[in-house]
Amino acid sequence: MIEDYKATRSRSHYRKGSKTKSVTEATINREICCIKVILRKVIEWGRIEDLPARAVKALKEKPNLTRLLEQYEVARLLESTPDRLRALIACTVYNGLRYNELLHLQWKDID
Repeated sequence: MIEDYKATRSRSHYRKGSKTKSVTEATINREICCIKVILRKVIEWGRIEDLPARAVKALKEKPNLTRLLEQYEVARLLESTPDRLRALIACTVYNGLRYNELLHLQWKDID
């Protein structure tokens, strides 16, 4: 039944504003995970003996593509940034730093 649910959900769509979008693999995987958690709770309560969804595999998810800022967007960002943060934001944008890389940046890393 869960495999049928996965197949049905992968063909379904939802509305976001005026657009219709397909349900993603990530959404289906989160829903399957939720079902498994509920079934584990049912086992804990002693209502069933075994997890019927044990053999259900997750769908392969496509990674989200990172959208880079256009030149005019970078210029607008730097214009609207307070003076005290402008150098930090410029360093981040022009070097393509990720959030975690920015947080762990130290003076010894700067040439």
